[in-house]
Amino acid sequence: CIRDRRRVHGEVKGDKQVGRHLWEAVCCAPDVDPAHFEKTFNDSLQDTLLLVYLAKLVKAQLHVTEKLNNSLTSSFFN
Repeated sequence: CIRDRRRVHGEVKGDKQVGRHLWEAVCCAPDVDPAHFEKTFNDSLQDTLLLVYLAKLVKAQLHVTEKLNNSLTSSFFN
């Protein structure tokens, strides 16, 4: 944003109240061990990737089943 660039370069004065709120938000963040954070993040990522894989697998299985049903139905009536 143009206003943000102007603020960074000192052309526009920053809002002290916004700065205080940002500081309070940063100070309230828990102090987490980087190794613990990385392990937790990777575990969560692996869980998410597994869910995506399973969803795609189910979708593919439904697609194959639908094709088989259509094939059997069309051959039955012909």
